[in-house]
Amino acid sequence: MAVRKIVGVIGGMGPMATWWFCEHITRHTRAGSDQEHAHVCVDCNTNIPDRTEAILHGGESPVPELVKSGVRLQSMGAGVLVMPCVTAHCFHEELAPRFDVPLLNMLQETVREITRRQIDCVGLLA
Repeated sequence: MAVRKIVGVIGGMGPMATWWFCEHITRHTRAGSDQEHAHVCVDCNTNIPDRTEAILHGGESPVPELVKSGVRLQSMGAGVLVMPCVTAHCFHEELAPRFDVPLLNMLQETVREITRRQIDCVGLLA
């Protein structure tokens, strides 16, 4: 059996969004058995301060709690980190260097996929 990276999910920024994201990982994995699914560890950290408040109004920075979550997930063996919260990606450049494993950037990955599929017109629902 090939060794696969453990996916570490920095969650809790919308606890239901965290679980929705994890459900999608499971539903979209082509697996014929339990053992073929991704190994996923989740830190549903509801202590992470509001990202919008920090960005728009200079509120408490979410970075310290996001780092705590990422470090916890690394200690559980995560080889890659993800954040289902789009707004949290405003802090990606500050966060990524603080980890020993890659922190995927949802926005960059979206652009990469749009480019790969040669999509020339994208709509945004917000």
